[in-house]
Amino acid sequence: MTPDTATPDGQNQPTVDHVSAPNGQAIGINYGQVWQQRFTGPFALLRDATIPLDPLPGDLRLTDPTWPDNPVARFRGRANLITTIDTYLQRCVQQRRGGYLLIEAEAGMGKSALATYLAYTRTWPAHFTRLTEGRTPETARLNLAAQLIARWKLHDTTPGGILPDNAATPRWLYLRLCDAARSRDNDPDQRNQPVVLLVDGLDEAPPPPSGELPLGLPTALPPGTIIVATTRPRTLTIPTGARVIERIDVESTSNRQDLFDYLTALSTTDPQIVDAIRHTRMSAGRFCRTLLDRSGGVWIYALTVLDQIRDHNRNPADVHRLPHGLAGYYADNLHRWQNELGNTTWQTHGLPVLATLTAIREPQTAATIATWADVPEPDTRQLLRGIFRPFLATRRGTTSRDDLYLPRHQSLSDFTTGTTLATSDDDILRDLADTLTTATLAAHQRITTALIPPGPPDQRTWHNISDYARTHLAEHAAHAGALDQLVNKPGFLLTCHTSSILSHRHRPTTPAGAAAINAYRLFLSNSHHDLNDPHDSDDQRLWSLHIWARKARATALGDVAGRCANRPWTIQTAIWNSSPHHTRTHHTGTVNALTVLPRPDGTTLLAIASSDRMARLWNTTTGKPAGEPITGHTGPVTALAVLPLDPDGTTLLATASWDGTVRLWNTTSGTTIGQLLIEHSDWVNALAVLPGPDGTTLLATASHDRTVRLWNTTTGQPHSRPLTGHTNWVTALAVLPGPDNTTLLATASWDRTVRLWNTITGTTHRILTGHTGPVRALAVLPGPDGTTLLATASHDRTVRLWNTTTGQPHSRPLTGHTDRVTALTAVPGPDGTTLLATASHDRTVRLWNTTTGQPHSRPLTGHTDRVTALTAVPGPDGTTLLATAGDDAATFLWTPTKDENHYRANASEFP
Repeated sequence: MTPDTATPDGQNQPTVDHVSAPNGQAIGINYGQVWQQRFTGPFALLRDATIPLDPLPGDLRLTDPTWPDNPVARFRGRANLITTIDTYLQRCVQQRRGGYLLIEAEAGMGKSALATYLAYTRTWPAHFTRLTEGRTPETARLNLAAQLIARWKLHDTTPGGILPDNAATPRWLYLRLCDAARSRDNDPDQRNQPVVLLVDGLDEAPPPPSGELPLGLPTALPPGTIIVATTRPRTLTIPTGARVIERIDVESTSNRQDLFDYLTALSTTDPQIVDAIRHTRMSAGRFCRTLLDRSGGVWIYALTVLDQIRDHNRNPADVHRLPHGLAGYYADNLHRWQNELGNTTWQTHGLPVLATLTAIREPQTAATIATWADVPEPDTRQLLRGIFRPFLATRRGTTSRDDLYLPRHQSLSDFTTGTTLATSDDDILRDLADTLTTATLAAHQRITTALIPPGPPDQRTWHNISDYARTHLAEHAAHAGALDQLVNKPGFLLTCHTSSILSHRHRPTTPAGAAAINAYRLFLSNSHHDLNDPHDSDDQRLWSLHIWARKARATALGDVAGRCANRPWTIQTAIWNSSPHHTRTHHTGTVNALTVLPRPDGTTLLAIASSDRMARLWNTTTGKPAGEPITGHTGPVTALAVLPLDPDGTTLLATASWDGTVRLWNTTSGTTIGQLLIEHSDWVNALAVLPGPDGTTLLATASHDRTVRLWNTTTGQPHSRPLTGHTNWVTALAVLPGPDNTTLLATASWDRTVRLWNTITGTTHRILTGHTGPVRALAVLPGPDGTTLLATASHDRTVRLWNTTTGQPHSRPLTGHTDRVTALTAVPGPDGTTLLATASHDRTVRLWNTTTGQPHSRPLTGHTDRVTALTAVPGPDGTTLLATAGDDAATFLWTPTKDENHYRANASEFP
């Protein structure tokens, strides 16, 4: 497109990333021309990953036949909101901050129309979940990333113009946003431009894993980067500091005025509406005011009425008889259709076709809808082109038989589920809700049956199923109550899209179904099979699925997979502790330390330090490595600590080693930051982060040289003189609150004592004695009445709890381990209490109730050698997981599982 393309009002069309709407008239661009400009040269191949927006203006009734060059000619209103959006974007650029701008409104309020207007006037990289191709998170991220690369000319990210294999991951999209922000900042001509992604219908995306955002969008954004998203109110959980919400209130004066202006414009310019009103002898103004009143400000209500008038299915003179509210309007139309068709035809034809229409997830031909509704095709076609037409989005095919149909608006699909009316006080509407619920269930059952391959269950040919079945069978089966049966069929699990199955992983209702889903997740995480790789044989996949089904005790799935696998022997029973989710075996030596590392993009990593001289990062959600191992130390890595974010938004990781050094790492690039901390004269055993003066951050290091040192992490220089007093190796550190809002540093030593230090004066505040062996670990946890407890672990096989205010034991020692206790961590419990986890050379981990001093559960067993490291890990839905590691070079991630009236920990293997 070129800047000198004139519009009918004499104004120029907007250039890319610029809007022009003179006199309130929306002027859109030819999106195809924009894409042709962007996806040329080195970016030509990226267009294959994008999702065209061409159907949107027609589906949303934004086009005007009298103005074919303007795809959003009929868009009106929202001027104040659009100004607010523009202002917010510029403020983000000026203030160098990123975030989400959520446009919230109830169903039918024109969110998608506004998003389409913005897409066609700004040409931001955009994704619409309502489009068939955009339903999965992977395709959404590819779509946005490809547009982002072409818009900001990020040549280096796609060598040869081809997206890499990991381009569909959340991390890759986040990094491209960082690249776009950097490219913008380096270009003087675009330095004041925001980097924007536009996402419509974020609430309609598949449910994300716990702790993540829909579509895998990042929770933190680079400076001057904004994601503008439309959603229904209160459907998304985004950190408060990272989002701004603009609501379209249905009853607001501005919304009602916008809708009235729109109705006024159409009632005086649309020939069909003008002619229909003229024949009623009603003034256009009265018609508009009445329709505005009946619709209650809901746009889809008013727009559908206009379509009915155009189709001669509604008389404008009867507009005053319309019910109030969208649900009432839909109910009124159902009664009209039933009366028009007759009760028998409605029950056998109209209702099944309507329920099937609202159950499908992609546009379908009349022939397919007829088959799935079990209604003759001619009768189905007549309904689609007749009474249902105003409520449908129709995609024109090569011939009329190729036309595709889908509900025009999600609110109709929501209505036909029956939930909208289920709580009504009107008995007639409640009966209608029951009827609709039953019809929708039957539609999902018919579609599920149609999508499953024919034949006996163990002999079905799954590879020949349609793309629609691969993508949507899991959802239809979940609604139909058939998912429990399907997840126990290997063909279904190995053929249908993984993301679709996992999106409904919580829907099985039987123990067999839940076990099969667990086995499937283990199979995906541990078997290393690529379900899309033609060279990976079905037999290999079946055998791997059989093994993991046995380990997960998914008996039914294991039986079928074993029968289908081409093997002379199959596994009947697997003796396996608990139900591990992942197991990590990539370290070649003892794991010495664990810590949790939060990332700016919202993911959580587990950092693991080992005697193989490396530290590694793992994604706790996927169980996959996060980057290459961190290398550089010349001795075993013994301790880890996470430092606050540095100025460019990167989390720093501190590592200590027996080589006598401490290093600070940029975990994104894997490079060291600043200089080595090398004042110790012997092995460094422990690290701790504590607040310093004037908002600085200090790093404490403990060593075999019997000293503790404090470092200014900004300058890399010692903060003060070494803390001396221990008479043997210093092995552990912990930070705890002291008197008068001070901070104390606890140090443990092989001299069998624990010292509490005033870090301001560098003097000993208190010495704790009582252990009869070297003290190896410390942990801080809340005590009764707002006190703070310090837990200490020793080679004497005991754990002691201390009141840090009095310096006295809080309770009797915790006993039960049969060998040295080497690691401690506090684990927040589900009921607000805090448990204490202890690890020992006896190969077990124990959880303790610190109030009673009693074990909280049976010991956690599974490690095959000494357990040497522990840390608590944030889990889904507010739970806390426990990571354990040891001399067996394995790390386990344990999750609490409800068992009667208490919790017991079940291990999840961590890759």
